[in-house]
Amino acid sequence: MEDEKGSRSDPIVPRAVAAMSEKQIRRARIKRIAGLIFAGLVVLFFGAYLVRHRDQVISIATRRELALAFPLACFCAFFGYLLRGALWALLRREVTGLPMNAWRGFHIASVTGMGRYIPGKVWSFAGKAYMSSESPEDMPGHVAAVLLDNLLFLAAFGFYGVALFLASGVSTALLGTYSAAGTAVMASALVVAEPHIFMRLFNLALRMAHYPPLERKPRYGMVAIILLGNMAAATVWAASFLIMVRALAPIGLSAAVFLAGLFCAGWLLGFFVLIAPAGVGVREGILILGLQQATAMSAAEIVTVVVAARFVSTFVELACAGLVLAVALFHKTLNDPMRESAP
Repeated sequence: MEDEKGSRSDPIVPRAVAAMSEKQIRRARIKRIAGLIFAGLVVLFFGAYLVRHRDQVISIATRRELALAFPLACFCAFFGYLLRGALWALLRREVTGLPMNAWRGFHIASVTGMGRYIPGKVWSFAGKAYMSSESPEDMPGHVAAVLLDNLLFLAAFGFYGVALFLASGVSTALLGTYSAAGTAVMASALVVAEPHIFMRLFNLALRMAHYPPLERKPRYGMVAIILLGNMAAATVWAASFLIMVRALAPIGLSAAVFLAGLFCAGWLLGFFVLIAPAGVGVREGILILGLQQATAMSAAEIVTVVVAARFVSTFVELACAGLVLAVALFHKTLNDPMRESAP
């Protein structure tokens, strides 16, 4: 009996459990390494951006109006990222049938969103599919969810930007060009995102790659919810930009609607420029043109506001990623089996 008891409490026994989960351990290590690489690259990019625009950063910190508007704009932008994480959890469950809570969706969206700052755009998409998957077998479903997520994102921003431009009553050659392009993007994305068409195209690609087709098909109601949710995210992100503009110049309702549409246009165009990390340069250029038309701000103030808007979005993205990683580390420490077995 004593030998039997001794064998049960033998410290060698957990090694068998560890060997059984070797793949999971290796997978977790890869995720941690990828997360650290992403975080390092983003911090490097953010530092370089601050150094390059140090005059505008000093202006943001020293001007009372901007210093007061900055935390309010960050708070507003945070809800947009929180909503995008919840939408990802809903869409992932709809496409794959696997459960995911809103916090887990926010965690994955925040960490993988750092990949947007690496040129090529694919890193964020691949990271989201990889972190969301639970096994190699369900990876095709997660790839489908990521593709559908981006199609609905493009459709929402294309439609929302065009609608705001039309509602503003402003008419310029630039707006006419974007309205035509935005309508084309919206229509194309909506056609491809139609559940029957999307699943047929994706399953055709799976068969060509010798993978079994997916059986689940997203419901129209859920697709509509995701589309409307992306429009809500666009609203709060545009509002954070308007808060920074309003800190330096009074703007009327028509100008605010115009600038909100322009913000969506800059975000959408930046998405398609593959070599621009997170659309840097593209979005700023569009916003500068719009602010010159819609406000009486000086050139220096316009550049300061545009840099502040980028500073808000990047700062909030870093804060979101830091928050979810800190919470994950806390839970890991709290549930550490070595900690529980310590005397």
